Amino acid sequence: MRELIFVYNADAGTGNAILDSLHKTFSPGTYACKLCAVTYGMVSMKQEWKLWLDKQDVQKTFLHRDEYQETVGYPDIPLPVILLKDGYLMKEVVTAEDFETIDTIDQLTGRLEAVL
Repeated sequence: MRELIFVYNADAGTGNAILDSLHKTFSPGTYACKLCAVTYGMVSMKQEWKLWLDKQDVQKTFLHRDEYQETVGYPDIPLPVILLKDGYLMKEVVTAEDFETIDTIDQLTGRLEAVL
């Protein structure tokens, strides 16, 4: 089965989530995780994003920067990133560089739909 792996450029944990939420809200221009900024509101996943994810017939895994190397073991790459794992093959389908031009959920889902 194919799997989308979403890797946030943020660390796991409640304290980190609170700090990230405040940073994203009060200084969005310096916030390091565009995946978070596009798909999450102040405290939860945006409904439009959740609905799109629920429609996709693919396994989904969500990882934070500090969980990524332990879990995936993929080479060190710039974050955030979305990977597509298909059997033993894994490739970057939305790179950190791509996120520089993604500002909306529609832009993100358009990129993902092109590879799914």
